[in-house]
Amino acid sequence: MNFQKILKIRKGGIPLSGTFALMNTLAYIIYLLITYLVTVRVGFIFYRNGRLFILNLLRQDAALTDFINKILLVGYYLLNLATPR
Repeated sequence: MNFQKILKIRKGGIPLSGTFALMNTLAYIIYLLITYLVTVRVGFIFYRNGRLFILNLLRQDAALTDFINKILLVGYYLLNLATPR
């Protein structure tokens, strides 16, 4: 039996090649969802805990600390979510 015949075999009315494509797509969606959730959660933890560190470095200048911390958070998200995998 050659490869084309194997792909034409139907299981439950769905061609096997379509099943594989569906499972592959589903795996990518699950992977992207988990990656997104972990990245956002870690970014928020860095944002929250990093504020205290930056505040101590800048001698209690809260306005500048918040500004720098937000820029670092946006940079973290852009680096982790916008780069191709």
